[in-house]
Amino acid sequence: MDDNLRWHRASVVLAIGLVLALLPLVAVAPAARADTALASPHFQGTWAYTDQPVAAGQASRTWMWGPSPDSPALVEPYWDSSSGWRLVQYFDKTRMEITHPEGDQSSIWYVTNGLLVKELITGNMQLGDNTFEQYPPALVNVAGDLNDPNGPTYATFNGLMGNAPIPSGWVLTQTVDRAGTVGTDPSLSSDNVTAQDVGAPTKHTVASVFWAFMTSTGLVEQNGQTSTGQLFQNPFYATGYPLTEAYWTNVLVGGVSRQVLVQVFERRVLTYTPSNPSGWQVESGNVGLQYEQWRYQQLQQTPETQTALASIPAPTHQCHPFSYTESRWSANQFYGQQVTLVYQGNSCYVFHPEYGVWWDTIIGSAQIYHGSQASGTAFDTRPFTDLSIFTDPADYWGWPADDASCSLQSYYKRWTVGGVLESVIRDDNGNWHSGGQVLTNPVKPYDFPYACQQPPCTVYAGAGVPGDLHIYFHARLAPNAIPGDPQGQLAYTFVVFGADLSTVNLSQVIQGPPGSTAVYHGGNCVFLYLSSSTPPGPKSVTIHLPDGRQSSANFYYVPAIGAPPTTGAVLAQPDLTQWYVENTASITSFAAGGTYHVQTHGYYATAWRPTAASFGDASVSLDVRMDTAGGNGFACLTTRENDPFRNNQIDFCLLASGETVINHQVQGAQETILPRAQRTGPNPMTDWNTLTIVSRADVHWFYVNGTLIGSAQHGTYGSGKVGLWVQGNGDGTTEWEFRNLVVKSVQ
Repeated sequence: MDDNLRWHRASVVLAIGLVLALLPLVAVAPAARADTALASPHFQGTWAYTDQPVAAGQASRTWMWGPSPDSPALVEPYWDSSSGWRLVQYFDKTRMEITHPEGDQSSIWYVTNGLLVKELITGNMQLGDNTFEQYPPALVNVAGDLNDPNGPTYATFNGLMGNAPIPSGWVLTQTVDRAGTVGTDPSLSSDNVTAQDVGAPTKHTVASVFWAFMTSTGLVEQNGQTSTGQLFQNPFYATGYPLTEAYWTNVLVGGVSRQVLVQVFERRVLTYTPSNPSGWQVESGNVGLQYEQWRYQQLQQTPETQTALASIPAPTHQCHPFSYTESRWSANQFYGQQVTLVYQGNSCYVFHPEYGVWWDTIIGSAQIYHGSQASGTAFDTRPFTDLSIFTDPADYWGWPADDASCSLQSYYKRWTVGGVLESVIRDDNGNWHSGGQVLTNPVKPYDFPYACQQPPCTVYAGAGVPGDLHIYFHARLAPNAIPGDPQGQLAYTFVVFGADLSTVNLSQVIQGPPGSTAVYHGGNCVFLYLSSSTPPGPKSVTIHLPDGRQSSANFYYVPAIGAPPTTGAVLAQPDLTQWYVENTASITSFAAGGTYHVQTHGYYATAWRPTAASFGDASVSLDVRMDTAGGNGFACLTTRENDPFRNNQIDFCLLASGETVINHQVQGAQETILPRAQRTGPNPMTDWNTLTIVSRADVHWFYVNGTLIGSAQHGTYGSGKVGLWVQGNGDGTTEWEFRNLVVKSVQ
């Protein structure tokens, strides 16, 4: 993407950055609710067809979905949907989804149940028709109790997909255990279950009891009327095609060992228990619950509740004309000459901080001109779309300064110019690179999924660039912050500049305090774990590279942050009424009634007025209130801005919603220090609220209206300026009022 368009996207992200806070260590899937409504009338009709007779006690058979939804309406990214996401809802047995809302609503395939089993077995999560994100196969039991230590998992069946099919008509006596070892138990022939060739393109047979179920008739309900009909209008509608043969295995059911026949299909797991009552011998496994556990707990992805874009209030749903001219090298290569592109269309933004949703798209056309500038008549015109979706309701915020790598939890991009003018490569490590290949004609359009995991720490510009070696203390993390790392210990993170840490063995080049353990998670970061029994006090860490370069950093180990220091004498109290900024189309400032006012009129409106003097250990406080309610902007108190050590600053922001966000900014990158919190106290937003930051060395305490809301140890040494700033989110004029910016010494 060209730099101007990259800035266009980055600006929107930065505009919402300070309303986002720290991602939970484990993203919990939506809680199950017995009274959860179905997300769509089409979901209701699909559920009722097979499960309403079961719920009404009119039919005795397995649930195909479940008694009720286990989640609210969710949206999950899907690159080939017209909106970039699809509507989904989870049930015990599976997930309902509408991927193409513009499709034929009379078709049984308008509502589908996802290829959940295929994703669990392969670990290959589908994000589009031909777009996938690779994860390890799921270590989740396919049948029986989830805590059964011996039952086979989805990962078990991963190794069985390539096994040859059992000859049609043979009696099934094959067994499998958790390790994937296949055996034979001749006594199972007494159940007389046979393999049937049903013509599946996967070449696998289907157990006769399952095929009888997939082609059976029973009581169904349509439009409120019950009748006898095919349970599945297409035998593979509910299950998909078989991924393996059927195997007998032993699993715990309610803590009791049972022998069951299990077969995994693309969409479902079917089990057969001969000892079950009639009608319940064939059952559908709890794939929906298992997939939720895998996606939203093991993989720590963030469930996003549905937000209908059309229903978002007009002030936060804005469109305006878009036009941009550039020369793109990939277009030049495609056309074999110097060309100039002119993009024209409409750019629309949606931002709703309550739901954590940002949706942004540009739709129009690209005109192509000969030469280095647009002149005359375009010799080619192609459709142009640029879709970005930011869905991060758990509110992790971290943006890389160099825009070279992603540090957002959920940031999705889709970029297509008529299938021609851009290109993308995915390397062996699964990383995507834009503009890396010579295009050929014809060229297929591509989708660029930029789905990122929560980074352990911010990725800084220039980290891997050879040069002077430096190591700096960055932040103190909570115990057990990263799964798989030393448990019960504090992680101190250090940022390294001038070396590519992926090329060295940390255990050989990092020397920390006795008993410490160094771990590498990517980027520029060293995680140094220290036991809580390590005595507090000054420590040091050294990196010594094989090429002879060496750098050290000193830090103060704090097993537990104690009480804040007491405040002393006033060091500074500037007259805010003298703080004027240049009025622009997006911002206006003025003094009235002895206080300082700032009005924002659109996106990215920022007012910044640091004090002239610099302060180190100090208490900084500011009174702020919102004069014009209704907007989604925020106002921030800042301390240690332009720190000569590393250009650090701490931002303590009050949102129009009444929430607080505490960010650290260094070298243009921002990251959240503490989880987002609701402002305490009885004061409405239109009353005065006091934000206070108390700092001593690298430890900071944060107060709202005199109430401590949290503390953190973060690498912001030295001194810096203090000040304030505001920002709007493009949803109308918002006015903030300030008074009493006071800096005090600490004892």
